[in-house]
Amino acid sequence: ATGAATGLTWEDAFIDIQPALDTALDGDEVWVACATYGPTERAETSDRRTASFVPRSGVSLFGGFAGGETSLDERDPDPFTNGCVLGGVDDTTGYFTLMRLIDVPEPVTLDGFFLQGATALDEFTNRGAGIGVVNSSLTGRNLRLEGLETRSGSVGLGGGIFADNSEVVLEDVSISNVFSGR
Repeated sequence: ATGAATGLTWEDAFIDIQPALDTALDGDEVWVACATYGPTERAETSDRRTASFVPRSGVSLFGGFAGGETSLDERDPDPFTNGCVLGGVDDTTGYFTLMRLIDVPEPVTLDGFFLQGATALDEFTNRGAGIGVVNSSLTGRNLRLEGLETRSGSVGLGGGIFADNSEVVLEDVSISNVFSGR
């Protein structure tokens, strides 16, 4: 996108996902053109590995778009074929938790993405290298989680997805090469 970065049209699309999530309101859909995106919302400003995608309450995030579509039905939701990737490259240059939902009152939807390249290491980040959900609700559809890991001995939980006091609904989700607590 080379336009005004308002997110209102494909020509004026945001370059990164987080600004779209920051401006979206409850009930909004964020359509994502397929590419590889790293999270930019840092929990600690000095450490880029603490960056996560942080959606607002009630927002739906859809991947699988080429750009130019006018209907959700026109996209390719298959994370094995659409090229819509959230994450890092490997466990040394990746992130701790790719998507964080903490105390989000309305359900969030994540649909049509390949999540990869996160290694959760400490405190909250040793839980849910792919997605961490605490006191929140998530619906995940058409997702591929791969190359994710928690490392904290026996404390590491949820290499792919960690949920605490939350409702998580998963449909058409592939989880492979995911490790916890090693």
